[in-house]
Amino acid sequence: MTKVLIVDDSRIGRNAVRSVIASNSTLKIVGEASTGEEAQLLTDELTPEVVLLDSTLPDIGSFRLTRLLRKSHPEVKVILLSTFDNEEYRKEAHICGAAGYIVKNQVANNLNETINSLATAAVA
Repeated sequence: MTKVLIVDDSRIGRNAVRSVIASNSTLKIVGEASTGEEAQLLTDELTPEVVLLDSTLPDIGSFRLTRLLRKSHPEVKVILLSTFDNEEYRKEAHICGAAGYIVKNQVANNLNETINSLATAAVA
């Protein structure tokens, strides 16, 4: 079972992601955070395999947080969730070490598949 941490400053956003993941029996939500600082602490404590990271947090930029998480936990796969369907954002996410980038209006269609493919790649 793949352990997942959800990071979004919006309760509605966290609930939406949680409802999509709930349908996937291979994923387990181990925690939720609403700030970058909380995300760092929970990643240290809960050791998720995947961090689903909202692109806009109140205390730290998502690209910076991705770099920090990847530096302290190189095994963790960070997937950025964004309202912006923008090639520049996708490129920057990749440069920062994100394993994936999903536009929020596509979360229901793509999230489970993306996480499963990352988990499968990590095992191979």
